[in-house]
Amino acid sequence: MAVSEGLAENLLEELRLTYVAQLPGRVDEIEGLVLELEKTDDYIDVYGALYRSVHSLKGSGGTYGFPIVTSICHQFEDYLALMDQIHARSSAINTDLLLGYIDVLRETCRAVQDSVTTFATVEASLSKLKKLATPNTLSGLLVESSPLHVSIIKEILNDYPANLSVVNDGITALHRLMTETFDFIITSQEVGDLNGTAMVAALRLSRSVNRNNKIILLTSNKIDNLPEKFKPNIVIKKDSHIQENIQSAVNSIFF
Repeated sequence: MAVSEGLAENLLEELRLTYVAQLPGRVDEIEGLVLELEKTDDYIDVYGALYRSVHSLKGSGGTYGFPIVTSICHQFEDYLALMDQIHARSSAINTDLLLGYIDVLRETCRAVQDSVTTFATVEASLSKLKKLATPNTLSGLLVESSPLHVSIIKEILNDYPANLSVVNDGITALHRLMTETFDFIITSQEVGDLNGTAMVAALRLSRSVNRNNKIILLTSNKIDNLPEKFKPNIVIKKDSHIQENIQSAVNSIFF
């Protein structure tokens, strides 16, 4: 039996409403894992469960039309990854920050249930949490689908006071740039969904706090005829000199 467009829309709306109804419970589960992480003797397993729960909520936020949930969980994941990188057992500071993300998720739950469509206070809270998570560092967004180039750029930035978030497509990057605060952006031209120059143009035209950020564009091809207001600050060719050229460009950000 064929499904009418109206029936399909009704089914999607029912799924969306179910998601909204279940969202507080999912946040409760994540909070429980955060609190367990502080006192457990099985840190690795609880940490893994927490990361998977946040990752799952991140994906479902986009699926059901709530990109703000996805943005919060992206930043939550970034901080969890930072904890993992420094092999930190949960401390009072870590717990406070993790619970800060829970508070932001709860605020978002209330707003979503009240059919609020703008989230300025949530975005402001996210910005404060990022500064607390990585004090005295610059926050960068890397948009790159090549594991090799991600590895090269991460290695270069290890020598700088920088916290780097990584995404592999332009649409996800643009969503994050609309809701989070970054100090600089490094993007490849050749990424999925929305290429680098299109993402840069959309950002420059937006009202995002990131619209005037310094942007480094990596590309395999020559980029011509871009209007001045849409141009990245630095364009780097993906060739045998890419590592030294990225190093020089990164120096221009920090010094």
